[in-house]
Amino acid sequence: MRYLIDELNSAAYKGVAGPLLVELAREDRVRKSLYGPLDTGTKDEKIGLAGVMARSGDQESIPHLQKLSHDPDADVAQEGLRALRTLQARF
Repeated sequence: MRYLIDELNSAAYKGVAGPLLVELAREDRVRKSLYGPLDTGTKDEKIGLAGVMARSGDQESIPHLQKLSHDPDADVAQEGLRALRTLQARF
């Protein structure tokens, strides 16, 4: 799992890692394991994982995305807010 998350930092493999993580995160235990990196990852990891949560998250993902929407990095905060809106629209 860590390998896929690390690949979100790579311009060459970001397009492969993201969709794989979306599919894997549909499983509850996998999704829960992504909350840690969502809070502590690099800028690209946070942005990528926000997209994963927007597509595969559940109600439990909302507080994590709310926290991400207040990130000090404006790009991360914007993506967190976008992911939060997308997730809430799915419900």
